[in-house]
Amino acid sequence: MTIPEAPASTSNRTFTVILDVSPRGESLHGRTTIADAEGHTVGGAWRQASKKISVTYELPCAGDGPCASLILTAKLKSSGTKIRNGNVIVMWDTPNAHNPALFDTSNGSFKGDRLE
Repeated sequence: MTIPEAPASTSNRTFTVILDVSPRGESLHGRTTIADAEGHTVGGAWRQASKKISVTYELPCAGDGPCASLILTAKLKSSGTKIRNGNVIVMWDTPNAHNPALFDTSNGSFKGDRLE
């Protein structure tokens, strides 16, 4: 995943996360656990509509850095095992009265593979 380091930053940070998704069964939505390379684990939610998926979760905050919520959206490819060119919307915890979301937002990207 690649996102800006902070609101309005020109520097990006790239990191890897592993999503442990609850069994789908008949449902096309559920909870997920997200773990990063530094050992942080947080909860999130996912939803699938046809071949479109979305995942939302709170990005673990650095001690003095801004916090953010992430919304990942993408299409499933290759029989549901690959995600290419996914988008990440980052909603920072910094208020911004000029943004319709009322907080600073940034865009990023991600790609992924399903691990069995």
